Amino acid sequence: MAVSREDIEKLHTEAKRIRKNFKYLQDDLKRLPENIDLLRQRDNLKKRYSEIQALLDQARAAGVRVPEEREDKPDGQSVDMSIFEPKPFEIPAAVHIKQRGAAAGERARFTFKDVRTIVSVVILVFLLPFFYLYFVKNMRFYEVPTESMKSTLLPGDRIVAGQPGQYARGDVVVLADPSNPGDYLVKRLVAFGGDTVEITNGNLLINGHPIAEKYATAAEDNLRPYKVPEGAVYLLGDNRNNSEDSRSWREDRPYSDLQGRVLAIYSPSQRRGWLADETAAFAEVPAP
Repeated sequence: MAVSREDIEKLHTEAKRIRKNFKYLQDDLKRLPENIDLLRQRDNLKKRYSEIQALLDQARAAGVRVPEEREDKPDGQSVDMSIFEPKPFEIPAAVHIKQRGAAAGERARFTFKDVRTIVSVVILVFLLPFFYLYFVKNMRFYEVPTESMKSTLLPGDRIVAGQPGQYARGDVVVLADPSNPGDYLVKRLVAFGGDTVEITNGNLLINGHPIAEKYATAAEDNLRPYKVPEGAVYLLGDNRNNSEDSRSWREDRPYSDLQGRVLAIYSPSQRRGWLADETAAFAEVPAP
């Protein structure tokens, strides 16, 4: 590519401007030797200065008379021009920053920006999921007060419950205690409105279909077929002979009373774990 005298003059002017900018860059790097933006600017200056020198060398090779660069006017500052000279196997700026402390035998220094970044990561990883579960999924924590759900849940078990997209037969659920405002009950949901519930010889039947309940203690008393009113739910304790539930409550409990599905036991440590999913036992219940 032919280079005119006008182009050569522009290249000389740009090279002079680069050297001038580099003076200020040197001062800034003395104060902030690990600043990524300053190091990136330095690399860009080096790259552009090398391109200018390559263009001037091409012009000389083509026989164009290229005058020597005029000396910059002294301003009391010296420029280390060796920075523009190519260096084999030069470490990139980003890698150089990470290795600077180790190469100099210095300890890594934490800045306020580093601390702020760490705090932000902690918030994102731990607090945001908690807020999502607590406020969106209505995750709540409870303590089991009685033996009505033995042996699925024992007195003193601390449980966590969340709002499911949809409840299913077999879910262990939390609901408000009608006789003690402010307290909560934990029972197993066995039927919805329209279902017919029956207990015969200790066996639970829903819509005439027997339920294989490995988790429950067989009831000693029978229950005549009872059709659950629409909009209500039927709840039983797993400890059938020591549980106050839908069999003894004076009123049916509406679906809207359900506060959440029990997901896990988080305390005591020897009981910690996810609650077993028993909904499969109700999978073959026919429609009412």
